[in-house]
Amino acid sequence: MDELLLLKKIKRFFSRGCFYVLSILLLVLSTVNVPELFSGAETDVSRAFAYPVPFKIGSGHKNITFTNLPDQGSIRIYSSQGEQVRKINFSITSGSSALVWDVKNDHGEELASDVYLFVIESLTAKKTGKLIVTR
Repeated sequence: MDELLLLKKIKRFFSRGCFYVLSILLLVLSTVNVPELFSGAETDVSRAFAYPVPFKIGSGHKNITFTNLPDQGSIRIYSSQGEQVRKINFSITSGSSALVWDVKNDHGEELASDVYLFVIESLTAKKTGKLIVTR
């Protein structure tokens, strides 16, 4: 076989191959959340929730559990007056997506009966919800 013909066939093969690889790569990137792809971290907060709600102090429960959390982020708790009473930064590496909170404020004091707002934030998303604490 002529060397020139062989080189042309090889060039044609690789140019098609690169086109197909590029097409597949673009298809994959169009269906994947790019920040998650590059960070390797779970950032979805849409499935996160807290329990038990309502939380009754003295009912046998000692903690509120936040579950389905992203790999890292923060949880901020606000009173019904809008005052931030607790901020928890977390980084979950154990494979569990849950965080247990002792229902105390940033000063280590038990929370009063109230309706509280929680805000869960990841690197790319935010979710809010309500907590009810009663005596």
